[in-house]
Amino acid sequence: AVSNAEQAKYWLGGEKPGIGNIGVLPFFHSFAHTIVMNATIAFGGWIMMFPTPPPTEELLEHIEKLPAPEGLVYAGAEILFKRLADFPDIKGKYPGVMGKLKLCASGAGPLHRPVRDAFVNNTGGNIVEGYGLTETSPLISAGNLFGESPIGVIGLPVPGTEWGIWPTDNFDDGPICLGNPDDTNFGEEHTGEICVHGPQIMYEYLNQPEETSETIKKYKGALWLLTGDIGFMNEDGTIEIRDRKKQLIKVAGHSVFPKEVESMLMKHEAVSEA
Repeated sequence: AVSNAEQAKYWLGGEKPGIGNIGVLPFFHSFAHTIVMNATIAFGGWIMMFPTPPPTEELLEHIEKLPAPEGLVYAGAEILFKRLADFPDIKGKYPGVMGKLKLCASGAGPLHRPVRDAFVNNTGGNIVEGYGLTETSPLISAGNLFGESPIGVIGLPVPGTEWGIWPTDNFDDGPICLGNPDDTNFGEEHTGEICVHGPQIMYEYLNQPEETSETIKKYKGALWLLTGDIGFMNEDGTIEIRDRKKQLIKVAGHSVFPKEVESMLMKHEAVSEA
């Protein structure tokens, strides 16, 4: 957890004394424990805490009053950002909010383009998708808050983290792609299981040796964690997630990923959430 807080700090640009973090997530969840509490301590900031996510009007009233010369950190699931994206006329009703929410990370699921674009337009802020697991404390990767961050990918690994794509049925066969200069197995046709290595991965599942041995494997002397997520690597080193390995649906001999069905539904103007 300590190493992951340091990784989050450097992803946010290093020490930022005095910067604020809007805390609406429960600290017993690893997402909030690291990204809201521990990371804020690491970069020297302060937290405005709410016991539960407040009504959107109340949240906007507080944000408008907060000093935020470098912006505010705000982390949560996509639904929290959708509420701000859908709120009518933030610029007219709460002009002091505009431009403050520029250090936002959406996790616990994909960030869809319509939500991202509407959030940016309505708040003047910035939001990227983050990726992680409880078993990795949880942060593995995130988009670029200070430059271009394409939608549909889970960014790049945070400092000190390596990742790769492995065969879904046999880790011992070796990696499909590690993103090295001599790798050529990029793209959707080289889909496999996302595996990660870094100081933030767990030691074990308590008193569950079989589950631990299935989840943590050795490759060239280093411990790698099998995430259970299926995806592929692009030539720029980013990864696109297709779905959870356990959620893969077989239909007439074809692999169907629920996430791809959801993404197609979200493209329709009559669908607000899928």
